[in-house]
Amino acid sequence: MISTDGLDDLWANPIGTEGVYLASNSIYKFLNCSARNAIHFREGGHGYLMSDFNTLLNFTDKMLFGKEV
Repeated sequence: MISTDGLDDLWANPIGTEGVYLASNSIYKFLNCSARNAIHFREGGHGYLMSDFNTLLNFTDKMLFGKEV
């Protein structure tokens, strides 16, 4: 799972997103797949930017194809 948020997007609740990421990290570690839990914050507000799409594509490449990012 990966979550992407803008730091100024208070409607998306970046603080809560980080809390969920940190809380779920222990489960991913227990399942021995902590690399599958990721979070990405960028400067800015609401909406998806090209950097968000690039981050999602890079994460997908890593998870599905083992590519280094």
